[in-house]
This record gives sequence, C-alpha cells and structure tokens, in this order.
Amino acid sequence: MNRWRSSVRLRLATLYVAGLGVVLLLFGSCVFVLVRARVMQSVEVRSQAELARLASYLQQEGISTSEEMEEPGYEPYLVVGPDGSALYASSTWRDLGLPQAPRELAPAGGGEAREPALHVSSLSFRCANQDVTAYVAIDTGDTRRSLSILMAVLLGGTAAALVAALFLGYWLAGRALAPVAALARAAERVGVGDVTARLPVGVAQDEFDRLAEAFNAVLERLQTAIEELRRFSSNVSHELRTPLAAMRSVGEQALRRGTDARGEEAIGSMLEEVDRLTSLIEQLLALARTEATGAGEQGNPVDPAAVAREVVNACLVLAEEREQELVCELEEGLVVTAHPLLLRQALYNLLDNAIRCTPPRGHVRVRVRRLSNDESVIEVVDDGPGIAPEDQQRIFTRFERVDRDAAASGAGLGLAIAKRAIEACRGRIELASALGVGSCFRIVLLHGREAVPRREEQRPVRFSPNQGVSHP
Repeated sequence: MNRWRSSVRLRLATLYVAGLGVVLLLFGSCVFVLVRARVMQSVEVRSQAELARLASYLQQEGISTSEEMEEPGYEPYLVVGPDGSALYASSTWRDLGLPQAPRELAPAGGGEAREPALHVSSLSFRCANQDVTAYVAIDTGDTRRSLSILMAVLLGGTAAALVAALFLGYWLAGRALAPVAALARAAERVGVGDVTARLPVGVAQDEFDRLAEAFNAVLERLQTAIEELRRFSSNVSHELRTPLAAMRSVGEQALRRGTDARGEEAIGSMLEEVDRLTSLIEQLLALARTEATGAGEQGNPVDPAAVAREVVNACLVLAEEREQELVCELEEGLVVTAHPLLLRQALYNLLDNAIRCTPPRGHVRVRVRRLSNDESVIEVVDDGPGIAPEDQQRIFTRFERVDRDAAASGAGLGLAIAKRAIEACRGRIELASALGVGSCFRIVLLHGREAVPRREEQRPVRFSPNQGVSHP
C-alpha cells in the first residue's frame, strides 16, 4: 500500500488496468447476453417450425397410435387431449423419460424443461374435431456447451488482457513521467551555492515544458536575489572597514599623545570594540567570498598535508600564547579535490576555534590521513570542555555561539564559514564530541586524480612553549 501511494507511475498503471477491466467486463457481459439471446431465439424458432410441421401432419393424417406416427422423423414430441391426458408420445419422447403430464412440463408458449439440456415448446391446434396441444423437446446440449466455451474465452481473454495491460500501462506511465524524473534530477542539482543551473525545456511545449519554464523563472528570481544579497554583504563589509580603521587610528593616536587614566580606559575599550567589529566584518566578508567562490566549479587537486602544515605554522603563535602543545600528524602523498583558499580558510577557522576552546597547557592535534579509497580526512582534535549533544546540530549555524569556554568568544561565524567552504569543495564536516573529553572536527574530502594509492609514514610535528617546532 505504501508503495502504491508513493509511486505515481504505479497508481496510473493500476487505475488504467482497473478502468480497462471494467470496460472489458461490460463488453464481455453484453456480448455473452446478446449471443445467448440470439442462440436461444434460434432454438425457439426451430421449435415453432417443428411444431407447425407436426400440427400440419396431424391435421392431415389424424392422431393414431400406429407406427405411422414415428415416420415423419420429428423431434421428440407429445400430443395431449383437451382433458389433459396424453393422446400420443413418440418413442424418442419416451426414451428420454420425459413426463407425459402437461403440468410437469414447461408452460404453454415454450420454456425450459426440467432436463437442463432440453428446450420444450408447445402449440395448441384443432385436430379431429378436438382441441389438442403438442409439445416438442429440442436438445440444447451443444448450444449450452458452446455458450460455456464462449464465457470461458471471454473471461480468459479479459484476464490475459488485464495482465498485459498492467505491464503496458506501467511502461507507458514511465514514458509519460520520464520528463518529471528529468526535472527532478535537474532540480536536485540546484542549490543556494549554485543557482545557475536550469531545468531542461523541450520543444513540444507541453505541460512539463511549461512547468520547467515556470520553475526556471523562479530560479532566475532566486539567483538575482542571492546575487544582490552577496553584493550587499560584500559592500557593507567594505564600507564598514574604512570608518573602523579611522576609529582605530584616532584611538591609537590619542593613546600615544597621552591622557588621564579614565580617558585611556575609555580609548582602550573603544579599541577593543573596534577590534571586535573588525573581526566580525572580516568574517562576514570571508563568508560572502565563500558563498561566491567555487559556485558550480570543480575543485583543483590539493595536497592536504601541505595545507595543514601551512595553517599549523600560522596558528603556532596562538598556541604559544596559551602554552598549548600543537601536534601535527601528516600522511604524505595524498591529493584531494578542493579549492585551496577555501580549504585553508576552513581549516584555519577550525584550528583557531580548537585553540581558543582548549584550556592553557592543553593539547591540540591536527591529523591528515586516508579515510578510504575515495576519501581523505583532516582532523582537528582538542581536549577542551566538549560540546553537548543538543548543541552539536546548531553549532554550524551562523551567529550561533555555544559557550564552551569563557575565552572562546566570537561572533559565531567561524564554524559556519568553515562548513560552507568545505561544502563548496564538495566535501563535508563531521563532529564527534563529548562533554569533559574534547571535540574532533573532521574535514572529509574526495580524492583527486593524482592521489597516490600507497601509504606514507606519518611524521608528527609537535610544538611546546619551550622547544618550538620539532620533528621526532
């Protein structure tokens, strides 16, 4: 039942077969009724003709019990007098065991006898100065067998036609709905990151073509709105950077010129707010660029180990400030399909988030390894406070902040930017976290064509506040 409800193709085929079945049953019933009526009419005509011939013979020759009554070669017959007594019954009538009392026969005017294979008709006429009634029994066994065969042929033919119609209807429904399947496949390729795709429009200009044209018109309006939104975000970010830079410059000059303690505190607070707004604008600008970069494009072959090494080197200062140990374990020789700038931005955001959420003298690990024959993974593991299960679904939402640590303050855009950047690289971000244990963010990317199938030895890179970078 669920399959029937969820498949338009199956419903169309079923309704087609049901409608055809009703038509065939009505047609077969009408044919059978008409043929049976015609056959039984011919039997009745034959009976009346036989009775007329018998009446003519009896009126000429009279009623006798001699052997002369058997000479005409009539069908089995019975002659009854006006008092209802049998005047004569032919030998064939007696051989069939038919009754000789009129009340046990069919009523006058013809009808079916008690024997299912006999049709009895009667005719009243005057013979030898008395009113008599003659009865004739016609054998209808062959006729009934022919009607049974006709009924079997009609029922069997209807059943075979319905089975054939089911398969034919299912195939025709599939052909009719093929444009819908093509539209669905084309619609699946349309996303917010790539709204340039359009549904195919045929030359027939049928209902499906008009549906595709209407959907394409919606996509045109959607593309225009998204492009305007991207331009708005980019323009706002650029416009806000200039006054913020001016405010920062004024604050720094005021601090250099010197002022009282209260003024220095106010200017310092202003500079902190300027830094926070500047960071927010930079993140908004990065998000707008991420939305626009790689839309509808295929990624390039990228060495994930090289990207990870570059990002780790850029984040060493952040880890040093918090006296954290930064470990990098790289599997060389892997090549993935990605946009280098987007991958670098996403990994930087994840690593920066891990460093901020890891307590001082904690550990942060970056691993690059092969996940399967088709995928490689970049993992960022920290031993911070972890993320609650109910927060893991919304942590990648824009402007959504989960207070994992007091020091991990931000605008809530870093993880959203990372997720959108990896999606633009045709990859995905996975999260595994437990409260009090830590978190593991995984960037899963498809292998590029130049991926080396062999596995290289991993070389950990460690950072500690006193030793710097080392290769054990």
